[in-house]
Amino acid sequence: MFSVATGCFPRAGAERAPALPDYWPTREWRTSVPERQGMDSRLLGDAIELIRREELHVNSLLVVRHGYIVLDANFWPFSPGGMHDLASGTKSYVSTLLGMAIDEGYLKSVRQPVLPLFAGRNIANLDADKRAMTVEDVLTMRSGLTCIWSNLGGPMEALMRSPDWVQYILDRPMAAAPGSKFCYSNADSHLLSGIIRAATGRTVQDYAMTRLFGPLGISEVIWPADPQGNGVGYAELRLSARDMAKLGLLFLHRGVWDGRRLISEGWVEEATRAQHELEVRKGDPFDGYGYQWWTSTWGFFTARGRGGQFIAVFPKLDLVLVMTAEIGDDAEIKKIGTLLTRYLLPSAKSDGPVTKNATAAARLETLVTEAAVPHEKPQPLPALPPFAAKVSGTGYVFEKNVLDLDSFKITFSDGAPEARVVLALAGGTSLDLPVGLDGMFRIGKGRFGLPAAMKGHWRSGQVFEAALDELGNNARWSMVAAFDGDEVLFFAAGAGMGEVTIKGRAGR
Repeated sequence: MFSVATGCFPRAGAERAPALPDYWPTREWRTSVPERQGMDSRLLGDAIELIRREELHVNSLLVVRHGYIVLDANFWPFSPGGMHDLASGTKSYVSTLLGMAIDEGYLKSVRQPVLPLFAGRNIANLDADKRAMTVEDVLTMRSGLTCIWSNLGGPMEALMRSPDWVQYILDRPMAAAPGSKFCYSNADSHLLSGIIRAATGRTVQDYAMTRLFGPLGISEVIWPADPQGNGVGYAELRLSARDMAKLGLLFLHRGVWDGRRLISEGWVEEATRAQHELEVRKGDPFDGYGYQWWTSTWGFFTARGRGGQFIAVFPKLDLVLVMTAEIGDDAEIKKIGTLLTRYLLPSAKSDGPVTKNATAAARLETLVTEAAVPHEKPQPLPALPPFAAKVSGTGYVFEKNVLDLDSFKITFSDGAPEARVVLALAGGTSLDLPVGLDGMFRIGKGRFGLPAAMKGHWRSGQVFEAALDELGNNARWSMVAAFDGDEVLFFAAGAGMGEVTIKGRAGR
């Protein structure tokens, strides 16, 4: 996710859990002045300034030291406490639940074969390699099944359109002997969700509420499912940043939570050590992969996902960092590395309290407050082009497309500072969103009821351009609608997800 200088990290070695915190945030987190936890307010403030100065697409940044929140920053238009898609960070939760299923005896061990768990299914492309595939092979992304990894289109789209995702994955041909080759595959992670269902008789979401979310005090959860009701195993879990940090704290303390062991220490050890060493670019800290956790010989491990989501755990620093973001290019990724190595990690000055810097603490508080509110100012409202009246309120129906966009409609009111867009998705879901025409985002209700922000302008007399930020749904889109009579060409480019061109025609 980012490249860094090694000197900023404590080197790996025999790890011990930090001292247990003096409280547990099951009901609520406690906050602390950074210096009381050995942190430097000045450097934390510099981190906030970097994010704003460089206009990084960070939504929230949370720092937990010794069990206390020392920084909780949210960046407009993301709302404080808002839920966010973890993307592939979901994989670490599924792995944790599978470890719990082993602890409870639903599964014998990670070394048991996978296929007997699905004895009632007829599986295609069956051979000796597929029969030999173990749970551990799937956990470590070495199942041998043909990889499924793409953002838009291809095998990933075929998987998502299949009537039974687990069956589709099991039917995939083998590309290598199990255990022999690492291939980062969403298919492996979703198969783990199916394995938990097969072993426990419960969906991963239901099992999580009893064994993980409930004990951690997490009640607000959004976890979309496949057609059979299995929670998506490779992505899509949505939690608040504070609830994400609870998984980090649980693993920081090697599976113990508030006097109760939720998961075996052995599982934490195996899940967060390198089961496979990766070939990486010089300076990249992520040089290993465990049980659906990224690992580093530099002394930390992380759940991480597309767009800049991470729950990073630094045992020797007694530190948990949580970021939610919508980062889509390498330049921003490098700046996130700078954020981490120049500011966040060096801010941990001491294991014990350090002298309070009142000036720096006040500056940090001001920066956090300012980050949560708009810093742009409304621009003079341009006059609507004559063509706006023709398209206003007209529904345009799209041809079949990978985004599952069925139709859209945009409505203008002369002299109003905002328009309204309705995006209808296949399956009956619709997004009805206000669109700022004065350079300011307007916020409405998006997918899963989470906020979405939108603004737009007429680029020319017949071309309307808009920015849609789905915020908690981890999708940032640039959209262009080029009208030509009763037809429209709709261009959508998602940050880190590729581009799509869709044809549409006035229809309803």
